[in-house]
Amino acid sequence: MNAGRPEIVATQHGSGSAEVTVRAMDLTAYRGTCELHNRPVRYDHGTDLGPQASIPCPDGAHEILGRRLICVQSNVTCDGACWSAVSDRCICGCGGLNHGRAWMIASAFASMSPEDLTEAWRGARTGSREVFEDELANWRATRVNATQAATERRERRKATEQRRAKVTFEDWAKEHANVIDALRPWAGGSNPFLADLALQVTTGRNGTPKPLTESQIDAARRAIGYEQRQARIAAERETAKRSVPAGRTTITGRVVKVSYRSRDSRGDLYQWGPQHRMTVSCDGYAIQVPVPAAVGQWARANRREQLHNGWRPDDDDYTIAARWTDALKGLRVTLTTTVARSDRDPSFGFGKGASGVRISEPDREMEAGA
Repeated sequence: MNAGRPEIVATQHGSGSAEVTVRAMDLTAYRGTCELHNRPVRYDHGTDLGPQASIPCPDGAHEILGRRLICVQSNVTCDGACWSAVSDRCICGCGGLNHGRAWMIASAFASMSPEDLTEAWRGARTGSREVFEDELANWRATRVNATQAATERRERRKATEQRRAKVTFEDWAKEHANVIDALRPWAGGSNPFLADLALQVTTGRNGTPKPLTESQIDAARRAIGYEQRQARIAAERETAKRSVPAGRTTITGRVVKVSYRSRDSRGDLYQWGPQHRMTVSCDGYAIQVPVPAAVGQWARANRREQLHNGWRPDDDDYTIAARWTDALKGLRVTLTTTVARSDRDPSFGFGKGASGVRISEPDREMEAGA
């Protein structure tokens, strides 16, 4: 669209040849809003600078972004059928502007010039306006009133929602008191899922408690059951704990974990190679011993896939330890080692050296070298 040259932007056809045409024309004036001084600003550059341009604020030595104004003009044209109509109902595009106009006093047309008569027959301009207004006082008042009204609507809507939420929760709580009682002890606990649900049905995340869905209730019951089972298992283990036999002793148990460390606490490589240790769970105690050569050979021969699947030269210690744990976990071993009891936990010890290693699988038991 060119400045100063109106172009047709919409046309609506009516009865016969009647139609409504809307024309728009770009101006060289620009309109923006100065948030600093709380006022609209209009400025005419005198030339078209595109859809947006910087304009000066009259209340300060700074510029703001303005949008180009568009002058919208609506014209209605209709044919002679409307002029000579005798009914009380107009169905053409002029909307009644020219309805029955031919029946006016003939002298009214007789005194018209040819140009005026042509304009009368074409129809009449029904509106010419600019998209933006520039009445500062009214604009500010309207803006303040609109902001205040919007704030009041939000507050009323918020209060209504809170009342509805309170009633909804109270009705739900009456039927699910057992669920609330079961979740209450988990508020602020170590299980983040149960702690979150407990918060939802007690104080609420934003101070307003909310009901749980049936899926959340089922998930909470499963999670509580799991936590209770884990607590029983831990208690049973604690009860079954006994002190590690110190000194040279023969142990039998299952491998539960393998650790791998290539560097010491200072980040230096170990002089004699990585430390490769396995934790063996026995009857009421556990001992960590270096992985015997026989066990390593067995793993490479029988658990090659677990050890080498996805292997990369730059694997870190954690990844290597995870692979070895996957290869050896659950393996039953019998060996003789020298045990030193842990100072922090008498049911845990550290073994040094291993001999008489025997490895048991579900279907057979094998002798292995030291």
